Amino acid sequence: MFRFFYKNKGKVQTKSLSGFKSVFSNRSEAQLLQSYASNPWIFTASELIAEEIASTPLRLFRRSKNGSEKEIFFHPVLDLIKTPNRDQKITKLMIFKFSVLNFLLAGESFWWVQDNKTVFPLSVGQVQVMKGTDGLIQNYKVTIGGRQKNVPKDEIIHFKNIGPLDISDGVGVMKPLDRTDQFLRSAEEENAKLAKGGMIPDYFVNLKDGVKDLGVIKSFKRAWKKMMRQQFEEIPVLDGEVSIHKLRESNKDMDFVELNRDAMLKILAVLRVPKHLIGLSDGINKANGESLIYIFQKFGVLPRMKAFEDMLNFDLLPIFSGTDNFFLKFDNPVPKDKEFLLKKRESDSRIGARTINELRQEDGLDSVDGGDVPLVGFNLVPLGESLGDVNINEPQKSIEKTEEDPKKDIKTAKKIKIDRKKIKKAY
Repeated sequence: MFRFFYKNKGKVQTKSLSGFKSVFSNRSEAQLLQSYASNPWIFTASELIAEEIASTPLRLFRRSKNGSEKEIFFHPVLDLIKTPNRDQKITKLMIFKFSVLNFLLAGESFWWVQDNKTVFPLSVGQVQVMKGTDGLIQNYKVTIGGRQKNVPKDEIIHFKNIGPLDISDGVGVMKPLDRTDQFLRSAEEENAKLAKGGMIPDYFVNLKDGVKDLGVIKSFKRAWKKMMRQQFEEIPVLDGEVSIHKLRESNKDMDFVELNRDAMLKILAVLRVPKHLIGLSDGINKANGESLIYIFQKFGVLPRMKAFEDMLNFDLLPIFSGTDNFFLKFDNPVPKDKEFLLKKRESDSRIGARTINELRQEDGLDSVDGGDVPLVGFNLVPLGESLGDVNINEPQKSIEKTEEDPKKDIKTAKKIKIDRKKIKKAY
């Protein structure tokens, strides 16, 4: 359908066989976010990632001098994350989903932390990064409810998906998908117009010498419409020479389905979401389903989660005193290899690295008597006990080989031959 692209003053235009045009220009991040609700593929894939990160537990640990880590269950930073804004009824799940969606689509999201007790999540449309003449961030201009305020940079946590051009700015997935999104939208609008049939007729009928009666012509039009809708009983006929001319291609010829499919695959590739996870493929079984979930969690969720984790440790924790050796950490969302864990479990038990009771506790079972002693060896001898005292200086009994009588061997061989002759005679 679409013949070519060409550049014109920084904009990219398209021309189609049906004559419509679309102009793609650089839109702001706030404008790009509007595509989230109108594009089903962007909406579904980004929701999948945001909800996965928002629902993953975030824990607090303290690292000791010897490198060991201990989880901390009660701390003001945990209270702030659990209830970031009680006045506005913003929960942990809500603030992380909102922030991840902005981070994904626009490349940036912001938290305004006030008095270590309240967090205001801000989208890219609410924050203007104020830079000095040296290009470095000086402060942030925040807009809430139509009112602007300059906020010190120490009060803003700036989550960024870093790009190659400027380390102080983020790049969202809507930047590379902007043309695809608008291209698809323009194609769908044109397809809707063609489906309605209200813009350009599909055919026209030329009567060289035929009926002039308007009533007959109207009857012909009604019969023609029924025929094109496959609800006709008879094929309309007019007297005289009639020629039928086709004005445009059908929706099938223009192949909007294929265009939509290509756009969908590009969107899912940029967001790193396998198409099977949003129900676009059949034949999924448990084995390849687990593989797809592993790929999605490892490449689609974990890197974005680590970006938030890194910024929270860098900007949020230092706000609270006495947190020099503390760090926040999300639970690893990547599923573990069950087959590998089973083999390791069996190996640890066989070599005595883990006791029976340790394994039972992992399965939620009660301890058993004697299960705290590691077992090793073929006969499961308790570790630390010997097989008995063995005197290595005591000479071992040897078996002397007696010489065989060659005459005895000859007699035995003759006897075997005689027995074989008797067997032959019997049969």
